[in-house]
Amino acid sequence: MREDADEVQYFCEKCFSHPELIAEVKDRGVFLENCPICHGLNVQALSIDDATLRRMLRAFFRLYFSEFEYNEHVGGESLGFILFGKNKIFDLDSSIANEGEFEAAVSSVESGWYPPSDVEVSLGGGYWDGALLFSPYDWLDSEIYKIFARSLTTNYYELIEPLRALFISIRANVSRQVTSDLHLHRARKGFDKRYSARGEIVGTSYAFTPYSGKFIGAPPISTAVEGRFNRAHISVLYAASDESTAVSEIRPEPGQIVSVGKFKQVKPLLLADFSISSIKPYLTDATFQQLHRIISFDMVLSVPVADDARPIYLIPQLVADVIRSEGFDGIAFDSTLSIGRNYVIFKPEAFEFVEGSEAVCVVNKLQWKTSRLPVRSAKISKENDDWVEEPNTLASTLDGLIEMHRRRVKGARRERP
Repeated sequence: MREDADEVQYFCEKCFSHPELIAEVKDRGVFLENCPICHGLNVQALSIDDATLRRMLRAFFRLYFSEFEYNEHVGGESLGFILFGKNKIFDLDSSIANEGEFEAAVSSVESGWYPPSDVEVSLGGGYWDGALLFSPYDWLDSEIYKIFARSLTTNYYELIEPLRALFISIRANVSRQVTSDLHLHRARKGFDKRYSARGEIVGTSYAFTPYSGKFIGAPPISTAVEGRFNRAHISVLYAASDESTAVSEIRPEPGQIVSVGKFKQVKPLLLADFSISSIKPYLTDATFQQLHRIISFDMVLSVPVADDARPIYLIPQLVADVIRSEGFDGIAFDSTLSIGRNYVIFKPEAFEFVEGSEAVCVVNKLQWKTSRLPVRSAKISKENDDWVEEPNTLASTLDGLIEMHRRRVKGARRERP
């Protein structure tokens, strides 16, 4: 079906960067010869008045942006301005795309900031009362934060039931049945044996035997040490969706040799999966609150923890205890160190090593990205001091790790020149 773009405003498949929006337009869109926004040719497009597309876009606006960023009454920029260009939602070449058409389309989608809570996602919280809305990546679910902050000063068994109640509230959204199609990757620092080539000068040519089978699988209970999701002498299988992520998660040094191998699922599994595969279940205010809680769980579980902050392991260990006691066989969440996904399998026997998949690799290079943080001057007087020392340094460390994860997920926003 062909449509006249001059009569109706459209977003086309090439306007978007988010895969779910692209798929939605391709699946239900109409044919346009020329998109008036991005100027894509011969594309599928949906009207900005399409109810599902409108609700999806509003949910994505809230997912990646907080109200203080887009509410001009409190010093923010307009959504049309912030979103014009390349970001988590749109993929627009600012030198070609029509900014006026785009801002008009976004303005139409965002109209009605305070809809009925069961219709679509609100974009305003009532700024005149100081009630701004935050992106789930900018603000942890308050109930989760309270429990996790207490976990640093309270015996873990006192927090199990409160945490269980929070998990049960999102259980249906994160439950994932996996029958037999899951193949995972493992990595371990080092190798089993090394061989030098006959007749070669010593140190110039080597071959290796990698760790394989049980030597790269989950450790025996007797030797299992504390990990992110397990206490000492509890054996779990840590694995990843791909080799690169598996290697990244063990954090090898440049030049270090690593053994890798694959594992295949042999028993059905019930996983608690905290990744967001679709925005569609969260298109109203009530359901968006559930999304906020899921993301809060995911952020706390997935932030990388340095050796000097290992007491923070108390938090994911507590979550693992609750999830295991609810009958789940493992946890899945996105990696913050690579592009893949991490898996924690409570029943290692549900996987078997794939014979012949073992290999040895060397780490060629690591790349670290840094960003500057505020610094408090040691010379500042108490009368002029805007900073208050925090008594709980571990809680502060957790906040810092979550902030790093937030920046990674949300990406850079557009600023006025």
